[in-house]
Amino acid sequence: MNTLFSPMVIGRWSFPNRIVMPPMVRYTLNSRDGRVTDRSIEHYRDAASSTGLVVVEATAVAENAKLHTNMLGLWCDEQIDGMRRLAEAIHETGAAAMIQLCYAGLCSRDPSSIALGPSPEYFDTTRLSRAATIEEIQEIEALHAAAALRAMKAGFDGIELHATHGYFNCRFLDAVSNQRTDRYAGVSAQGRTRIVTETLAAIRKEVGDQMLLSVRIGCNMPDFSTAQENLLEIVKAPLDLIHFSRGTVMPAADPSIPPDFPCNTVVYHSAKLARLSPVPVILSNEIRTPGQAQYLIQNGFCDFAAVGRGILADPHWARKASSGDEGTIDRCYGCADCQWRIDPDRCPAALRRSVLRG
Repeated sequence: MNTLFSPMVIGRWSFPNRIVMPPMVRYTLNSRDGRVTDRSIEHYRDAASSTGLVVVEATAVAENAKLHTNMLGLWCDEQIDGMRRLAEAIHETGAAAMIQLCYAGLCSRDPSSIALGPSPEYFDTTRLSRAATIEEIQEIEALHAAAALRAMKAGFDGIELHATHGYFNCRFLDAVSNQRTDRYAGVSAQGRTRIVTETLAAIRKEVGDQMLLSVRIGCNMPDFSTAQENLLEIVKAPLDLIHFSRGTVMPAADPSIPPDFPCNTVVYHSAKLARLSPVPVILSNEIRTPGQAQYLIQNGFCDFAAVGRGILADPHWARKASSGDEGTIDRCYGCADCQWRIDPDRCPAALRRSVLRG
């Protein structure tokens, strides 16, 4: 029986355990030009300690595709050197290093730009937006492939394609927001997943078998049955991993979840989808304690458990869990608006440590 601390092998890549630090954007650490800063490297070096895999936060594939002014980027070669330093810092801890590639679309924070989506102004009428043309879709797919090649040159072990949380690729997977009538149309699973499968194929063509390839998708796109249809199409792509999370929005609490299941609705329904995956699976969303992560691995619900805010609250989470010091972990307080993201020093866990140190 596998445990949270069992090693894992995928192809020629090995992982010392099943703990994943998932991608979490942290704008206060990044520069306006998309380059890695010393603060970013320090953050990942600390948090990666004793984890099996780190997936670096959403990284823009184009300068006009950023979620925020201060966002990591891989849209030009000048960003490779900093990324190499980041990958090396993660590898020094013994963890594997992947990086998530992202095109913001309607989630862009730039109000002066015209955002692209599958359909014009369908989901967000508060800003200028329009449907991407087929030529623009193909250009965005190529931008992902070019960014993946830069990540490979920087020494990363793999790529994760961001296709959830409401960003560009995610909106195509959502049969509600995708009102297209062309070959990317949302009325069929093949149509709405086409942008994801084409992008994955373009990345694989660019990097060959030199990198792991993953995609992050939602378990509710916009509902659980549609997400299952999407999954059955996406797994036809050249994938090594699938990372499940929520879709554009959080699903409502499901009263049918067994009372002894220790995680939330997203994890529960993601675990059901995971049974259909022919490749290893990462589960994430409010998995904060070693007990939750261990339960998922031991019961065969997934191959890796992603601990996001738990690791932000205590960068030594993985080390303490592996050494049996679970009781000393500084727990995440589950702030509705993550205070660490605003300012690490405002995180309640950090404040508690400060008080205890006197």
